[in-house]
Amino acid sequence: MNSGVVLAIFGEYILLKNKKNKWSEEELVSFKSRWKAVTIPVNIKIDTQQTALFLENVIQIVESAKKIAVTDCICRVKLGNCDYPRRVCLSLDKYAIKGVSKGTAEFISMEEAKKIIIKTHETGLVHLALHRPGEDEKNIQAICSCCSCCCHALQGLLIMNMKNLVKSSEFVSTHDQDKCIDCGECVDRCQFNARRFNKDILVFDPNFCFGCGLCVTSCVQNAIEMIKRPLA
Repeated sequence: MNSGVVLAIFGEYILLKNKKNKWSEEELVSFKSRWKAVTIPVNIKIDTQQTALFLENVIQIVESAKKIAVTDCICRVKLGNCDYPRRVCLSLDKYAIKGVSKGTAEFISMEEAKKIIIKTHETGLVHLALHRPGEDEKNIQAICSCCSCCCHALQGLLIMNMKNLVKSSEFVSTHDQDKCIDCGECVDRCQFNARRFNKDILVFDPNFCFGCGLCVTSCVQNAIEMIKRPLA
């Protein structure tokens, strides 16, 4: 079974767990023509006392913005497949100004934006940075906190197999089977089906890992690390 079929089955499973609401093919194709998403990784530092989260990549994007605005996640508002936080979508600079002028967003401080980023990571949402196709990926226009049951981009990837709709980060997670106790915490956190159970044994397929880091911060056994993704 190829990866596209596996992703499609996983995507439909996610929807069946919820309300079956999904974006139409026409909507996803339209979204693909207007936006591209980049997975923003989470850098993790672990010591003997506690796990400290350094959301460096996301924080750097926020700190480089002159204006930041927050608005409701249009995906969760429209589909309503989950109870994840809604007012967490961040727009930057001219897109923040545009949203505020239209009355769909409100300006927030950098510190408020950082709190949203940390909260959404802890909740289990994937950070995706949106930019226009053909533009420099460093020209980030929005930071979304996404779930596979509602997100335009993740549904396009998981159900429609639009592989170039979401680009993986430069990191990939690892899996130490000797430390793993098959608790399943990382399975619940993974929005990409990189970790799943096979006959009560947790298996990891790095080909499905987009390098968001959600699995690392859920592993109490320290059986997962983030490493630089090998060059193809």
